[in-house]
Amino acid sequence: GGAGAEATNTTSGTTEALIKGGSNVTTAGVELIALEDSDITSNVTAVSVSLSASGGVAGALAVSATISENSIGSTTMADIDASMVTSNGAITIDADNNSFLHAEGTAVAVTVAASGGVSLGGAGTGADVSNVVTGTTQAVIRGGSNVSTTVGNIGITATDDSSVLAEVISVSVGLTAGS
Repeated sequence: GGAGAEATNTTSGTTEALIKGGSNVTTAGVELIALEDSDITSNVTAVSVSLSASGGVAGALAVSATISENSIGSTTMADIDASMVTSNGAITIDADNNSFLHAEGTAVAVTVAASGGVSLGGAGTGADVSNVVTGTTQAVIRGGSNVSTTVGNIGITATDDSSVLAEVISVSVGLTAGS
């Protein structure tokens, strides 16, 4: 017997919080926050079982394989570009990428062959999990922007906390009995 399973998951995108294009902003406080929370969970399982019994010759073969390919690509940007921002309070420019990719690949193959004479049995498995996380996370003031506050701080933070968890299980069992 044989079994196979494959999954391919891809997500990509852009998350932006922007003040740009010659904007003129006057306010009591500014919070410019871009948050990316892409999430992929992939569980791929293949199971194959082969049984054979005979009074003479018995043979059993089981093969199982799984493939899981996953990718997250993102751009996360908090940006003041070519603009004027005047505040009477704190200014926060924050870009956070919290992408999470969790993939499980499981392959199981079991054979049982029994006979009164000759018994042959074999089991084989394979599991492959591929995960890729790429991206750009930035918080910037650029393009000749004029940013000021009369009270409080100007805080600029870019954080990439992307993570990957991959679990691969491959089990093969072959049992034979003969006289």
